[in-house]
Amino acid sequence: MSYLYLKQKVFSIGESFTFFDVNQTPVYTARGSFLAIPKRYQLFDAQTDAPLMDIHRKLFTFMPRFQVTRPNGEWFCTVRKRFQFFGSKFDIETPQGLFAVVGSVFAHDFSIHNLEGQPIVTVKKHWLAWGDTYEIFFDESQITSEAAASVVLTIDCALHSNRSIFG
Repeated sequence: MSYLYLKQKVFSIGESFTFFDVNQTPVYTARGSFLAIPKRYQLFDAQTDAPLMDIHRKLFTFMPRFQVTRPNGEWFCTVRKRFQFFGSKFDIETPQGLFAVVGSVFAHDFSIHNLEGQPIVTVKKHWLAWGDTYEIFFDESQITSEAAASVVLTIDCALHSNRSIFG
């Protein structure tokens, strides 16, 4: 099991996130667009500032739907928020198939399970922290750290996206 820590910067124009390793060294940074339609996020390598993943919200959808692609345009996954009376339900569609999100996404205590039903990513929120802070545990034999970071970031963005169809 490997670990990442996600910390959202509280005072920033747009949205800004930093992913740290267990030694509190920045591994990835993510920035959200400011006043862009549709909403867009990018994941960067913290050392080289090279883009790793693009996350953009699809326009004109009733519930938030985000497309995650690599910088060369290759599709990585789609994260969809589904309607549910209590809490939130998400689907993660990948080239390998549909992954399940299990647990309470609204309480920020959930896991992502592979096609065999095994948890590959587990997310827990630190409640007594300045800004949103998450612990991300992932199985490096099943998913890369940049993939885990981008999927968790996408779920967080979908969870906090406003009700507008534009993002």
